[in-house]
Amino acid sequence: MIVGVRSFIMALRAGRRDDRAQSLVRSGRSAEALGLAREGLSLLRSDRVSRTSPGAMAVLVMLTIVVEQLASQLAQPGASEEDLRDVLAILERSPSGRTGKMAKANAEWIDLLRARLKNP
Repeated sequence: MIVGVRSFIMALRAGRRDDRAQSLVRSGRSAEALGLAREGLSLLRSDRVSRTSPGAMAVLVMLTIVVEQLASQLAQPGASEEDLRDVLAILERSPSGRTGKMAKANAEWIDLLRARLKNP
């Protein structure tokens, strides 16, 4: 139970970085947003985080997508291979994205992540 609580707290901290990164993007401060999103991903790599917990998985997906989008815009390196693999696995087994707009978005991200893993 302690591991679950620690993991939840770390996921919350990483999620706050995602929130702030989104605000910075809206303010046109993409480089700062990329730094914050990278910090969030770094928090999720801690030994204290169970990356298979629902909260950590959700934040991991959001932050990885933000990092990939911003890194592409800024011609910077994207998310780590570990993050890309974990997010790809999450999206591939996601039942919520099998119809409608979510299905299309998930399929696009799955294709992009697969391509990134082939060409790091």
